[in-house]
Amino acid sequence: MTKNKKRLLDVSMIGISAAVLCVVSPIAIPVGDVALSLATLVILVSAGVIGAWKSTAAVLVYLVLGGVGLPVFSGFTGGAGRLLGPTGGFLFGYLLLSLVSGLGRSRIVTMILGNALLYVCGTVWYTVYADVPVITAAGACVLPYILPDALKIVAATAAVRRIKKIKT
Repeated sequence: MTKNKKRLLDVSMIGISAAVLCVVSPIAIPVGDVALSLATLVILVSAGVIGAWKSTAAVLVYLVLGGVGLPVFSGFTGGAGRLLGPTGGFLFGYLLLSLVSGLGRSRIVTMILGNALLYVCGTVWYTVYADVPVITAAGACVLPYILPDALKIVAATAAVRRIKKIKT
């Protein structure tokens, strides 16, 4: 494959991943201040299929699109206020989730670690934003999501394996 074709393929994969994230993320179930969406599933699959750097670039595109006001965040919202609001730590934590999940040979371990970092980013941000104790923030930002996120990790692992078999 020529260098230009590889570059075009890379840009296309970043664009497709960002587009899927933009389509799926707004559809969410409100659970307190932090909504439950399939955004993390899309990020995990993207990281496993196209790798850490390209999937992180796709998340960055998603954050920029949402930050300028396109309704791509949960609940069909967007704007800088969402990036700086109570869930901003989770939105920025998507970058770490993508980067860490796409690294390493053991996808399930890196996905779990990436998710843990997402929880830390979101919980710390929420603690500061809402001026609540860490334990209160963890109860709101982590506990309700552990089981759904574990299921997303299992689903993402299976999807990545399947997609990689198709690719080869």
